[in-house]
Amino acid sequence: MEGHPLGDPNPAGVHGHALLRGARPLPVQLRDRPGQRSCSGGLAGGLVWVAIVFTGTLSLGRTFQNEELAGGTRLLRLYPGDVRAIYLGKLAGNLVVLAALEVLLFPAAAILYEVDFAAHAGPLLLVAALGTFGFSVIGTFFSALTVHLRARELLLPLLLFPALVPVVLGSVGATDAFLAGDPLGRAGGWLRLLASYDVILFVVCVWIFPVVLEE
Repeated sequence: MEGHPLGDPNPAGVHGHALLRGARPLPVQLRDRPGQRSCSGGLAGGLVWVAIVFTGTLSLGRTFQNEELAGGTRLLRLYPGDVRAIYLGKLAGNLVVLAALEVLLFPAAAILYEVDFAAHAGPLLLVAALGTFGFSVIGTFFSALTVHLRARELLLPLLLFPALVPVVLGSVGATDAFLAGDPLGRAGGWLRLLASYDVILFVVCVWIFPVVLEE
């Protein structure tokens, strides 16, 4: 038998080996590259914040529901002190609920997506605090704004989600930057966006809450 022109005694075996290497799952191939994060790790931050937003929206919708069902909103208008204290109290309650939710979601995401959140616990805690505060501030305000409406379950997300765009973008961007080690120094910009937007939201919502309560 004549030899192969290129001197390869077993071309079929070589091609079969190449096909087997190419058939490995994508996450396995990505892990073989040094310094390369898996796809799930890159998406983990975004998925966690999407879960926080959608689950938190269900909780925010019930912020003033008990008072509305019992006719308590009329009594709230007769409160002799500054009615802004009502908003601050509801805001504090929503912060506690969202914080408890995040205590469950972050460890669950770390297990499901194999992401080491604990290695960046300090920076991620700051991101979570800023993102949760902004979400609670605007969510509590819109919950009071829609409490008297019949379709409040539908209108609350329609009003809330557009206002949450800077909060979600900043939280997801900062989380992903810290998980990647922040090689480009992008995390500082996202944190400044979050902090600035939180301050603006808090001042505006506290200022006009008495008007919303009177409506």
